[in-house]
Amino acid sequence: MSYLITFIVSLIEWAGLISFPLILLGYKYKNYIKIILIQGALMSFTSIILRATSLPIPVIVGLQIIILIFIIKVGLKAKNLEAIALTSIGYGFYLFLQLLIIELFTSILQGSYLRLFHMSNFAVIIPMITISLLLIFCYILYYNKLQIAELRYQLKADNLDKKIKRIIQLLFILTYIFICVGAAVMMVDQQVKYSFVLLSIMVLFGMMLCYLVLHSKLQMKQILNAKKFYLDQEQQVATFVEKLKQEYVMHFRAIEKLNRSGSSSIITEYIDTHQLQQINTNWKKIDFREGMEGLDPLLFSFLINKRKLADLLGVEIVIKTQITSKEFTSLSQIRNLSLIIDDLIISLFQSAANEQKVIMVQLEITDKKFEYSISANLSIDPSNTELGLFDAIIMLKQNKATVNIVLNPVSITILIPIK
Repeated sequence: MSYLITFIVSLIEWAGLISFPLILLGYKYKNYIKIILIQGALMSFTSIILRATSLPIPVIVGLQIIILIFIIKVGLKAKNLEAIALTSIGYGFYLFLQLLIIELFTSILQGSYLRLFHMSNFAVIIPMITISLLLIFCYILYYNKLQIAELRYQLKADNLDKKIKRIIQLLFILTYIFICVGAAVMMVDQQVKYSFVLLSIMVLFGMMLCYLVLHSKLQMKQILNAKKFYLDQEQQVATFVEKLKQEYVMHFRAIEKLNRSGSSSIITEYIDTHQLQQINTNWKKIDFREGMEGLDPLLFSFLINKRKLADLLGVEIVIKTQITSKEFTSLSQIRNLSLIIDDLIISLFQSAANEQKVIMVQLEITDKKFEYSISANLSIDPSNTELGLFDAIIMLKQNKATVNIVLNPVSITILIPIK
């Protein structure tokens, strides 16, 4: 019976330890509950086996950390740096809480650490108090949306620069060392230094703070990228307006020459051929919001701007949505979608006047995926390397999106999993 209780307590302990970094980094937690329980059971079973051996406690703790990295990497299909970061945050914060509780208990009981470890209920009481506090933190983070999701995006996309990667690796090494050395020191009754426990608490707290600082830096970088993207879009609109101006100046001069040469009868034919009479002078009356109910603000603003730009160039964007979950689009998604849609708008604008100039955009958003289907009655030459469309597809694939593309006529399906 005691083994069963130990296993259950250990399972809850490991499940909470794995849950905390997932919630903190904004993973879709409910998609991982089953995996977390399996991982917790595996770690619990492994821990019981390791403790049954004659290995020193620091060695056991070190092996647990290495095994946990492997389990997270396989179970969550995580990258190496991502698995290291999750393990470092989870184990580091859990140990931070446990050290605080142990220090509080030793102060109240006025005993040594070793005597505390030899208490009959220590293996149950301390972990249960720690996991209770950890679950409270998880609850607060989850329901108040206090996640550091930008760090998750960068870890999964593997877009971090070398300096930040080295910082994360250093944080993991420090966590590993302090956990192993701490386990050794706590087991020695006469050699325990009160200052070492306080130092461990301060270092672990500092390491958790470092992740928040990294998140803030990454957010600032994204804000700068967003500003640059906005300015690029403004410049792009100015370029398109300049192209329109040049085109209609050309038409005006052609009509003026026809008029001067006495070919006024041909002017009507010229206007009909180039469909100049179909310029939409009432574009402000068009409902650019149609079909976009329920989209997040970033995607909503992006599609409205693209619709206005397309309408200016005589292209229509039809949008259909199927939304079953409130999810937020990342800036990288918007940038890549912008490259694709811009190329289609320009290609349709430059196509023959009698062609159907319509772009169909279908969006399906669930709690597991973003799926974009973009199509147009248009053929694109695959050898045209100047198109940003192909760059966007490459970047989407690098970010683990599934992309299916047909170029004659254009039909692009983009599936981006939410994790």
